[in-house]
Amino acid sequence: LVNALAQDEEDAIWIGTTEGLTRYCQRKGTFTPFALNLNKKQHGSSALPNIQALYLDNQSRLWVGTYEHGLFLITKEGGQYQQQNFSSINSSLPGNHVTTFTQTRDGRLLIGTNHGLAVADKQRNTLHDFPNADLNDAFILTICETMEGDLWVGTFNGLWVFNALNGRNEWFQHNPAKPNSLSHNRVNKIVQDFKGSIYVGTLGGVDVFHPQ
Repeated sequence: LVNALAQDEEDAIWIGTTEGLTRYCQRKGTFTPFALNLNKKQHGSSALPNIQALYLDNQSRLWVGTYEHGLFLITKEGGQYQQQNFSSINSSLPGNHVTTFTQTRDGRLLIGTNHGLAVADKQRNTLHDFPNADLNDAFILTICETMEGDLWVGTFNGLWVFNALNGRNEWFQHNPAKPNSLSHNRVNKIVQDFKGSIYVGTLGGVDVFHPQ
């Protein structure tokens, strides 16, 4: 099962699947499996990482989110690929199931996990906690920064909207007694159109928000 795709500066396509990572060279038409350096003592010598999310940043580095092996950062130096692994044990990654990436307008790379958000320090190749996160250990599924500067975060248990500049910090959840509430607490995808309307895809359908 293919979960994620990313295209690098050499026009190669990185393919994240439930059975590992593969690089497709369009020029040659070849597929090359890419082995991530897993802890074999912990996961077994035959373990294949379940890739959940891929993101190529503006420095041509590939960030790889996995189901239970944490986060990998892949860089290319002198024609050779180098790897760095982040987990909840060796870094500030809050959870080892990495689900999504979003780069904000101020340059931060946000990382969604099964236990909240982390922020990548791309200069030092380290992670730190997301400040002021009222996420209560939430399982993050999707992240969207709106043109108003709000951060909309979809989780397994509702929608969180945050803005550090104006102090906005609120949750939206499904309430059977309120027809205009969120259609379902599982929020899978959030996008904003050019008019500013925000579309929230949930397990119960699509909700549309019109910012005032």
